[in-house]
Amino acid sequence: MFSTKINKINIYCWLLYCLYAIFNLTIFGLGVYFLESLGCSYAEIGMTIGISALVSTIVQPLIGRYADKKQYSWKNILLILSGIMIICSLAMFFVPDFSVIYIFAIMGIMVGAIYPFLNTGVFLLWRPWCRH
Repeated sequence: MFSTKINKINIYCWLLYCLYAIFNLTIFGLGVYFLESLGCSYAEIGMTIGISALVSTIVQPLIGRYADKKQYSWKNILLILSGIMIICSLAMFFVPDFSVIYIFAIMGIMVGAIYPFLNTGVFLLWRPWCRH
């Protein structure tokens, strides 16, 4: 019985990391080609990714502090950030071409902000089953 629970937890952890990898690959892999097809230069795309990474390092502790004050769980934070990602990805098809790079930046910030909560989720999933 214990091994089936461990296998179930392993599957949940793998699914969380796979979803994060899909977000990462979609934004930073395919997103670059998408922005290039809209006429953005590699310099603009690189600056956007760099600034997004910098801002996400600032946003991560702010979201964590807010989550601690308002008693949000890591699941709720992941759902909120993933919802923002989905809204931004849908908005890319409806906004003018010049503002797509701003939505791309927001998506980059969200991907950077998701990772600490994803790790928290994996450690919290495993904590009850760890034996010392």
